[in-house]
Amino acid sequence: YELSDITLFGDPKIGRTHAVLTAQENGRFTLRDTGESLSGTYLNGEIVRGEVPIKSGDTIQIANRTLIFYE
Repeated sequence: YELSDITLFGDPKIGRTHAVLTAQENGRFTLRDTGESLSGTYLNGEIVRGEVPIKSGDTIQIANRTLIFYE
C-alpha cells in the first residue's frame, strides 16, 4: 500500500499492514507481526510472536515473499 515504506503486491495472503519494522533508540531494530493476516510473519524460519529483535542478514518471510534485512 502506498502509505507503507515497503510495499508487496500480488499476494492475497499479505495483510494491508502485515508487519512493522521499528528502529529503537539504542540503534537496534525490532519486527512485529500486526496480526492482520492468517499467514503470519516469519523471522529466520520462526513465527514472529510479539515484538522481536532483528539484525543485519536476518530473513523475513511474508506470505510467499522473502526479504533480507540489512542495516
